[in-house]
Amino acid sequence: MHELSTPGEDDRICDHLTRVEADLRTSGDSHGARRASLDALADYIERGEFPRNTYAPGRTPVFVDAAGHRCAVAYLLHATGCDDLVAAVSATQNLARVPDIDAPGLADWADEHGLTLDELERIQPMYAPPPPDVRWLVAIALASMCFYIGFGIATRAASRTLQRIAATLLLIGVAAVSVAVALVVN
Repeated sequence: MHELSTPGEDDRICDHLTRVEADLRTSGDSHGARRASLDALADYIERGEFPRNTYAPGRTPVFVDAAGHRCAVAYLLHATGCDDLVAAVSATQNLARVPDIDAPGLADWADEHGLTLDELERIQPMYAPPPPDVRWLVAIALASMCFYIGFGIATRAASRTLQRIAATLLLIGVAAVSVAVALVVN
């Protein structure tokens, strides 16, 4: 399986969450349930176990990925024992943005834990899809180059050495096409 994160994606998410956490600590009440929620968010940032978007093109929120990594909002719910709510959202609205989540109890949970739905929306980052696998394009480019040069030499080859070089280039071209097909199929 290919690496599922875009290079720098974890750093981007960590930077986003760190900024939001700092902003939320300076706004509103910094005691009680809110402080505990923001401490849980800081723990999530420190752990750095972010979900991977293997589901949709473009930056898309992922509540819980296939490996069980939770987004920051799902992590906050989990940290406070609301795994039923995490399971309900991930089963039916796994790629939804916070304002679009229709889950009874989410607004009440936010209120009880010193946060608002708007603040949960700010916490929720978008996750980039994996980068495209372009190795097959490289193999096709190599094949094209080998065929072009190989046929060019073969049509003008006067010596045995040039004929062997042409044959070798054509064989490399065939092998490169085979590699490209294998990459596309897998």
